[in-house]
Amino acid sequence: MATPYFILPNGITCVIDERPHSGKVSMQVHIKSGSDENVNESGLTFLTVKSCLNGTATKTYGQLANDVESKGGDIDALSNSNRTI
Repeated sequence: MATPYFILPNGITCVIDERPHSGKVSMQVHIKSGSDENVNESGLTFLTVKSCLNGTATKTYGQLANDVESKGGDIDALSNSNRTI
């Protein structure tokens, strides 16, 4: 069976991996950009990860983390050689 997916109007591809018996909801955002950068991209992955941990215009990262963690969740960002999560 193929994994269901859809593409948002802005071009972002959303993949759905349903596990109805787990009793959990999870969301991950994967960006096709990793720490294996060329000279022209140097530091781009670090900037992306730091941006994910900066918060929004109305909430700090700490406030977002408290909101998520107060409901039993976890919020984090990391990168490897071929993607940023």
